Amino acid sequence: MEMDSLLARVNRIEETMQHPSDLHVRYLLNHDICLLYIGGIIDLQPCQESVVKPLLTFSPSSDSLQNIIESLATLDVGIKDDDRSIPQLLLNGSVILINRMHHQFLDIQLGSFPKRSIMEPEMEVTTRGPKDGFVEDLSANRSLIRKRLKTDQLRIESVTLGSYSHTPVEIYYIDGIADQELLKGIIRQIESMNVPFITDSSLIERALDRRKLKFLPIFQHTQRPDTVVCNLMEGRIVILVDGTPDAILLPAVFLNFMESPDDYYEIPVFATFVKLLRLFAFLLSITLPSLYIAISTYHWALIPTKLLISFASSRSGVPYPLILEILLLEFIFEVLREAGIRFPKNIGQVVSIVGALVIGEAAVQAGFVSAVEEQEHIPIEVAI
Repeated sequence: MEMDSLLARVNRIEETMQHPSDLHVRYLLNHDICLLYIGGIIDLQPCQESVVKPLLTFSPSSDSLQNIIESLATLDVGIKDDDRSIPQLLLNGSVILINRMHHQFLDIQLGSFPKRSIMEPEMEVTTRGPKDGFVEDLSANRSLIRKRLKTDQLRIESVTLGSYSHTPVEIYYIDGIADQELLKGIIRQIESMNVPFITDSSLIERALDRRKLKFLPIFQHTQRPDTVVCNLMEGRIVILVDGTPDAILLPAVFLNFMESPDDYYEIPVFATFVKLLRLFAFLLSITLPSLYIAISTYHWALIPTKLLISFASSRSGVPYPLILEILLLEFIFEVLREAGIRFPKNIGQVVSIVGALVIGEAAVQAGFVSAVEEQEHIPIEVAI
């Protein structure tokens, strides 16, 4: 009767999981104990050395759950009594031990998911400061933050999202520094998300951003743990999602996007100067095309005479208006930038540089855009 009870429990688990091919079922001690685990997501060597071998030395009278826990003292073992939670525990990387004499079971944490080694983020390279960055493993990212913030004021709120993916999400803040009202609102919105799966932190951004027109970002991203720690100490809130190395920093204001990780390690005067330089470059990048069109088309008197002659001479063979020429160049630059990002790293830079030279020269030769040429001295008669 007891044997049938153990087999019935195992059969129910297999039927609930639709008999997956990677579910391994192993009976020990004349079918008194059953081990279940998903192949490929647990570490088999510790399972064999620290679980299976000690169990094989048990006698039928000593295979109680308490004796088994004592023999597995080096492992993370928990006692649970709800068989309905077994499928999710198996998918999270646990080894489930069922004893035919008990309705409870043991949850042995032996998960070993593949993960990338910690390395410097490619998009946030700095000349000073640490060189480690976040990876796709949430526990590794948590340890990088804990390593730098050894304080009991660091709070971590955990939420699981996705009816299919069951993705862990963690919200970090410093108690006494972060805005509690903002924190409660963020946690409430995240917990109310009803999505089938979470693959990236961008899905959480969409849920938190309730604006109708989303032209300007209100979230900041980083893959550097030192940047996260600095922002936590400034009172901001950080969100980490399992499976992505990007951390969400919020709230974000305009000046936050003018900062660089190097600013935390440079002399304040120099860091302020560089930040103002970035601000000036940003303003120049968004206003220079429009200023060029306005001055060249309507306020040409502001241009020096020799430069104006060069502009007029270069545009003499272009049949399109100046604004169309600027829009065409902007479009070509965006296409080349996208190609440089999406191409493999070895040829991406070559494509962007050579593509800009070839396409630019071809556009000039075809007369689609103008090119300022050096002019010889041209006599100018001024009527008085």
